Amino acid sequence: MGCRESKPNADEAPKWSKFQDATGECVINQGMSSNAMTLDDTLLVAEEEEAHLHAWKDPKTRNRVETQMPEEYADTTYERILENLENYAALKKQKAANDSRSAVSAEHGKPEGNREDETSASSRLKKLELAQAQKKKQELLELEPGVWKRYALESRYQQGEDLLLQAQGEESAERGRYGLFLFNDRGFDVFLTRSTKRLAELKHAVALLYDYRSNLDVTGQQQFLSYVSYKHAKEALGVWKEVEDLVKEDQNMARMVQILKSETMLLMGKSLCNFALDGDGDKSRHDLSAKEAFHKAKEILEEVETIRRGQDAALAETVMALGYLSYCQAGAASNAGPRCSLHLSEKEIECLYNSALHYYKEALELYVKCYGKDHNDSIRMICNIALVHKAKGLVFKRLDELEKAEICYKEALSCQGSDTDSHLRAKKIKMDLAEIEVLKENNMVMPEIVSQEDEASQKRREEEASALMEEFLVSIISILTGQH
Repeated sequence: MGCRESKPNADEAPKWSKFQDATGECVINQGMSSNAMTLDDTLLVAEEEEAHLHAWKDPKTRNRVETQMPEEYADTTYERILENLENYAALKKQKAANDSRSAVSAEHGKPEGNREDETSASSRLKKLELAQAQKKKQELLELEPGVWKRYALESRYQQGEDLLLQAQGEESAERGRYGLFLFNDRGFDVFLTRSTKRLAELKHAVALLYDYRSNLDVTGQQQFLSYVSYKHAKEALGVWKEVEDLVKEDQNMARMVQILKSETMLLMGKSLCNFALDGDGDKSRHDLSAKEAFHKAKEILEEVETIRRGQDAALAETVMALGYLSYCQAGAASNAGPRCSLHLSEKEIECLYNSALHYYKEALELYVKCYGKDHNDSIRMICNIALVHKAKGLVFKRLDELEKAEICYKEALSCQGSDTDSHLRAKKIKMDLAEIEVLKENNMVMPEIVSQEDEASQKRREEEASALMEEFLVSIISILTGQH
């Protein structure tokens, strides 16, 4: 809740250098080779690897690798190279030659002439540092935005965010550098479009990272994380609008960019709903109320719906998001209480739940049309419909709604597959069914909860009892009057 050009595999964590990857493990990255490597570059690589292997044998260096953060290690690498320069085989030979010349100089009373050698070593170290910096820059420029998922799955959220933000900075800098040379070149428009599109994807990836984190958070930061996800998605949307302006003359390209932009807008709407679900929250950390957030989400999602008309699968996702909006509004008004600026009557809340059911059923029809009833998205919609019925039953104390939820859950179970996701979902469905069964067995846990049918029956019984009582009183009066 983008299209990419050919880049490294997103499943592989990016390597900062030959010395350490993003996981903190010391490795040699053989993936960054150049087709135009010079003899000097080859020597540098050989020296670099030799320095790395020597440093790895040093226990002190190994300890530092294990305790330092990946982003800090690159600078330390240069320090270790400097410390180990005297151990290079080539420099050892050079040092031996220097000593020999120094001895000859001493015999003739001449000063030691090793300044030239020191300058040479310093120059080679500087060249090595520049090569290392160039590698890091190239890796950032080729970083696949989809790498956010790898970091999210490993719970390395901060490292993932830092990496994506640095990639954004490098992409922006690259646009500036190329702009100086290509401004009047026809190729500049192509480059600028590609670069701007990539920048939007990188910003979208950071928003996805925060959205994923907010869904799993157990520290009470869900609302704030959803807000940050919205802000990053909003930045991405601004960049997508730049791309739209660049490709407006190409109808096909403009349509493709519009679809990509709608992905970011959909994420914005979802993040706003998740933010507002918990009420207004701490206003010192954000500038939105729940009411404002829901209003923005509605505007955004309705625009996405317009963009995606005619694309059944994409439209189904949008319709589902509109249902989620109604569900969140009803839930916030029902549960957030005074913390929520969205104050609604019971009738308005029930209308929102009904609206959520309408959208979810429409989304289900679209998913079934595209993929069939046994597809994960179709089953997910059946579960969402059950969830709304269950919420209505608990909020309005309606047994009939809980029974509808039970029917939907059983239908979803009958469609389940045998994969891991299906197994986990089936487990959750069975828990919900067990909860509903307990409520029914214990007279709904809350005795005052009765179904609409029970209310009608009770009313009829009361009317019949009242009529019988009237007849009884009339008979008593008649008897008493006759006796009198």
